Amino acid sequence: MAKKWYKSYVSRKKERKNIFLGVLLFLFLCMAFFLMHRFVIGMYRTESSVMNPVLSAGDCVISNPFYFPNPAPGSGDVNSKRGDIVVINPSYSESLPFPLNIAETVVSFASFQQFYPFRSGKSWGNKPVIRRIVGFPGDVLYMKDFILYIKPAGQEHFLTEFELIPHEKNYNIITSPLPENWSENLPFSGSFKQLELKEDEFFVLCDNRIAVNDSRTWGVVNSADINGKVVFRYWPLPDFGSL
Repeated sequence: MAKKWYKSYVSRKKERKNIFLGVLLFLFLCMAFFLMHRFVIGMYRTESSVMNPVLSAGDCVISNPFYFPNPAPGSGDVNSKRGDIVVINPSYSESLPFPLNIAETVVSFASFQQFYPFRSGKSWGNKPVIRRIVGFPGDVLYMKDFILYIKPAGQEHFLTEFELIPHEKNYNIITSPLPENWSENLPFSGSFKQLELKEDEFFVLCDNRIAVNDSRTWGVVNSADINGKVVFRYWPLPDFGSL
């Protein structure tokens, strides 16, 4: 006859305590990771080729959330520069409930931003996107043949984006010839008329100008929509390094 094993009350109590402590530790680690992701570093995965040639689809990057675009004149803050690659959270994004937000943060990190279990199936506007900030409040902008022309606030002449964006940004863009008889007045022509940016208005663009999911279609973004500056690429490993 098989023997039956019984655990003492003390053993069962100790086992339950260990399980409880394990659950508490797991929840604490999830919360700590979420807070680090939200307030210390941000981790994102590029979903498409809109930032080619500097970023490719599938690249995983880290952003610095302590980023303040357009520092006040004379403040000495050099945190913000024209041409910075930034993370944009469109203002029409839907926020998740707090517990789901924590779970999504952990799952997305563990899967190298491959899976967002509680956002799948929703529109792209519900996920942060990566773009380049090219226009600041007070700028007057226009685009011709996919090249952006900028007259910075307080200046009299227009310069191209290449003349104004610092050389260390290693800045380049991808364009495409327009189809025959495609007028500048038609959508996606790579041209638009002069636009003046008001207070707390910023203009962001794709480096791959063939894509148009940027301020050409959304309109301007506000500082509250800018979640941070992309500073580092950690995947794929051959491209590991700062940006």
